[in-house]
Amino acid sequence: MSCDSGDTWPVERVVQSGASAYSTLTPLPAGEDGELGGRYGLLYEREGYRHISYTSFDLGWLGGVCASLSVDEPAVQAPAVPGAVTVTVENQSGGDLPAGRLGLPEDSSWTSEGADVPALAPGETATIELPLTPPATADQRTHTVRVEYRTDGGTAGVHAQIPVEGTPIPAPAFELRPVLDAIYTGGDDGLIGDRIQPWLEVVNTGNTTLTGIKVVEPGGASACNYSSLAPGKSYVCRNNSPSHTVTAADLAAGMWTTRYRATAQAGDRTVEARAQLFPVDLAEGVVEQGEPTVSTPAGEFAASSFARVPRVGDPGDPIGTAPLTLQVPAAGRASAQLAVTAGDAIKGLTATVSEPTSGSGATLGEAVRVRYPEYIQNEVQGGLVADPLREVESVDVPAGRNQPLWFTVQVPADAAPGVYTATVDLASAAGAVGSWPLEIVVPDVQLRPVAERPFVLDLWSHPDAVADQLGLEPWSEEHFEALEPYWADLAAAGQDVVNVAITEDPWLVSHEGKIRPQTWSPYRSTVEWRWDGSEWSFDFSVFDRIVTDSRAAGIGTDIHAFAMLQFQGRDRLAYVDSRTGELVSESVTVGDERYREAWTAFLTEFTDHLRERGWFEDTRLAFDEQPLNRMNAAFEVLEAVSPEWLDKIALAANSLAEADIAEAISFNVSFLDDVPQDLIDQRRAEGRPTLFYTWNEPTVPNTVVPTPPYNTRTLGWVVEQRDLDGFLRWTYNSWPQDVWSDPSFRYGQGDEYIVYPGAQGPVSSTRWELFQDGQDDAELLDIAKEKLGADHPVVAAALSGVVPDGDSSPAAWAVMLDHRAAVIAALANPDGARVEAVIEGGLVAAGGVATVEVTVTAGEERLRDVRVDVPGATKVEGTRGNSPVKAGTSRTWVATVPVPQDGSLLAVDGVVTSRDGRLVQAFTARAEIVEAVAPLARIEVDRLSVADPNQVITASVPVRNVGDAAGSVTLSATGLETFAAEPVTVEVAPGETRTVALVLDPEGRSGLDAVRLELTAGDGVVQSVQVDLVAGGYFLSDVEWVSSTNGWGPVERDRSNGEQGADDGNVLSLGGRTYAKGIGAHAPSTVTVDLGGTCTSLAFDYGVDDEIAQGGSIAFIVRGDGAELWRSPTMTATSETGRAAVDVTGVETLELVLDPLGHNGQDHGDWANIWAQCS
Repeated sequence: MSCDSGDTWPVERVVQSGASAYSTLTPLPAGEDGELGGRYGLLYEREGYRHISYTSFDLGWLGGVCASLSVDEPAVQAPAVPGAVTVTVENQSGGDLPAGRLGLPEDSSWTSEGADVPALAPGETATIELPLTPPATADQRTHTVRVEYRTDGGTAGVHAQIPVEGTPIPAPAFELRPVLDAIYTGGDDGLIGDRIQPWLEVVNTGNTTLTGIKVVEPGGASACNYSSLAPGKSYVCRNNSPSHTVTAADLAAGMWTTRYRATAQAGDRTVEARAQLFPVDLAEGVVEQGEPTVSTPAGEFAASSFARVPRVGDPGDPIGTAPLTLQVPAAGRASAQLAVTAGDAIKGLTATVSEPTSGSGATLGEAVRVRYPEYIQNEVQGGLVADPLREVESVDVPAGRNQPLWFTVQVPADAAPGVYTATVDLASAAGAVGSWPLEIVVPDVQLRPVAERPFVLDLWSHPDAVADQLGLEPWSEEHFEALEPYWADLAAAGQDVVNVAITEDPWLVSHEGKIRPQTWSPYRSTVEWRWDGSEWSFDFSVFDRIVTDSRAAGIGTDIHAFAMLQFQGRDRLAYVDSRTGELVSESVTVGDERYREAWTAFLTEFTDHLRERGWFEDTRLAFDEQPLNRMNAAFEVLEAVSPEWLDKIALAANSLAEADIAEAISFNVSFLDDVPQDLIDQRRAEGRPTLFYTWNEPTVPNTVVPTPPYNTRTLGWVVEQRDLDGFLRWTYNSWPQDVWSDPSFRYGQGDEYIVYPGAQGPVSSTRWELFQDGQDDAELLDIAKEKLGADHPVVAAALSGVVPDGDSSPAAWAVMLDHRAAVIAALANPDGARVEAVIEGGLVAAGGVATVEVTVTAGEERLRDVRVDVPGATKVEGTRGNSPVKAGTSRTWVATVPVPQDGSLLAVDGVVTSRDGRLVQAFTARAEIVEAVAPLARIEVDRLSVADPNQVITASVPVRNVGDAAGSVTLSATGLETFAAEPVTVEVAPGETRTVALVLDPEGRSGLDAVRLELTAGDGVVQSVQVDLVAGGYFLSDVEWVSSTNGWGPVERDRSNGEQGADDGNVLSLGGRTYAKGIGAHAPSTVTVDLGGTCTSLAFDYGVDDEIAQGGSIAFIVRGDGAELWRSPTMTATSETGRAAVDVTGVETLELVLDPLGHNGQDHGDWANIWAQCS
């Protein structure tokens, strides 16, 4: 604000920090006469050019005083040397100003003790000398320093230009300031395919010239690099800054953002800067205002934990009125979730659950725990993911966003069988949201206490990371106290091993050109090694405290000590030189004289110490993925010093070579198929534990963020399917520096941790909860194998029916839950009684009714007073009245259940009981909710390509009218350029089944169409499929090849590159799109095809398959008759999908080549939809 018609501007206030510069200010009319002034309106851009905002204020809000300030030309200042400037203050207010003070703003890097300003009459001036001192880091240039005058009436200021000369303390620093330029239209209607273009400003905020500025993240930002930037200077990377194409994942998140990271050199020092783009709102115009709604993810409460709730978009089926049902054995657990969608913004959303109580009055106590999943960046798949589980009183939900509510049920070990009911109440600051019944079915099955289960859990905890996150001195009393809730959390999950580092940083790697720990926090040795020039000594006090505290918390007795061999061969001795107090890192070679000397001394004293503490029998020397030759060199030392250690070895291995030398071994899940079952059985008979482990790859089964929740739960099933002893994972809590804003350090997201850091202990995650649910499944299966036998039909079916690395889909979820329920029923009914519930055809019409047939079969004894309870059913009728079900016979009850108008899945839960309160079995019957005319199968095509462009392809689907009135369905195709097809509509009478067939005719044209086939009824799409169809040519995956070579396993047809066997790859996937046709290979690779000179063109998409989360470096090359016809740019896991068309006219022999470019891992390349147009 100016008080002298714009000559000076002494009053200023920030409206919104970070807003861009474009704005307009206008006086507003006030009073009845509409006189302007007194209040002002401001239109300004905010949130990085994304929105126009409006605010208004009066002059009082500015907090200013009409007094202009001017600064005489100041003398040259020196860093950290007191100086002064002369300031003249003029009263422009038109009234008297009381005495005030001159000074600097609180956030100024300069310092000043201030100076008094006398009272000023109107128009009077005062000239004051203001002492001030530049910071020691002030560099040699003219600095802008704000000087302020403060009185009781407000503040005025001026920006002084003060020269500084001298040698400052070097303080190199710079900032990244990203801002959104614009969103450019692209793709079809809607936001998908639009291009988001950020700009990036780089500012040297330090006092030294920076050179070699490199923008490391996001990928593809090399055009923003800069050679040299002086202090105070900046540059803007405009349209060269990487852009982003909006994806479906972004829409599900309702926003998109990206992180920036850059490095620069200041002499021999490297400095780094990070920033994040203000989130770009992608939910505008998508969300609907109004009252909150509640949904059941997956359409079934028992399966809801398998679904990931998007931040914006469809969270699942609308919640019904039937009870939310979970079946949980005594001493067991289960996870489930609901989703609340805010219309208008919700303040203070809470969920509470009453105490579950049975009909007999028994209770489960506080068996149900509610937590609130928090959304964080999904670095791998894009968008947001709800993973950490915040334990807070309530949460706020922005308008139009979803908020999951996570329920964990833990049934006490002494709970009696029965059906326990409770109420789930949702409320907000505005009042009640809704209430729903909850039923917890406790079958007559008892799981063992976690500590007594045979499942061996070996998660590598990282005590140092806790200290680093909380800012505690490592190994201080405060650090040990902070570790206690982490030990308790691990013990509650059945952790059997305390893993300790007995050397400094056993896992060093090369990371961004430096040798450093593979995790952000180091692994500090729990044993202090000391060397006085002639002898070694060791302090085991930290080691002892870790072992003692973890055991006190309930962690098992095994101790694994790392590492006599350093990771990746970087062997060294880290010790304190007691003569100087210096920490020394001395490189050694395994087996050389110095290595033998040090380890002889350590092992001798370590063995004596363990025996003294009574821990020797519990301790193993642990080795992580070490070659056999290095192991043998270490074993020679053991043989010479203490041969009994040779029988106390723990290994993580990728081959069978180490199986004979390890007491405890963990095989990589990728290698597990190559481990003979008789080896596992033999080791178990000998009492030698055999586990399996996962790291970042493969994604399924695993616990990383990209792993579908279902495939995290299946890890427990792997243990029982292979009769293993348990599971190992390389880290439980190796967090990056700030896991909340930058959730990965070196490896894929979630590979480094499965819980999050909290102020009072670990913050659980959906992944950690699903893994523990899988442990419960393993316990159930283990009891079933013990009591019923692995060859029992129900047990055998369960062990073979769940595919741990299979697709995560509602069908797979249902299979797992049904097998689990069947095993529970078999254990609960040793007499062989069983229940089967089905909805015929598996389809029901929306808004209609469903008929559920419940067949009760008695086992060796008859069932009397059978009762079939189906909550929500309008009618339940049984055949033959209430007569007993005789031994070995069956009876059927029919329940009529209303089908909701909205939703995709009808899940009908029920319970069968008999005389004396026996709970025979809980059951679930499922059906897909469809329109009145329902498809009976998926839409199929009779072929995917026709070599003759005059031939046709036919799509067809059988349909049945499951409604009460005649209806019609239409089969149509879109995305047609080569093919032509007119939609086909058929009328279907009630109960009638017909086949709808659609002819796709290329009419002599050649080409590839990405065709979407849709079956519609009324205005709704009943079913749709996406297929790629070719006319006038053929897919190269459909013809015989002359030859093929591959860098890992065989080249795969219509699959991504798999393991060592044929047809073991996954679906081809590039950039989130899947392909039914193509070639999956691993560089170096060559596929040779005989074209016979009859083809004219070759077309395909290409890139590193989506299963590779990071890494990869490939060039795709097409050769014809020995000559190179085409070459791609270097493709990595972060590259966008490429698309190519290559002229192959007259080519006899075609070669498809993957060049690894000197790289040696993750080079899974896809030739997707590769086809040749031929005559």
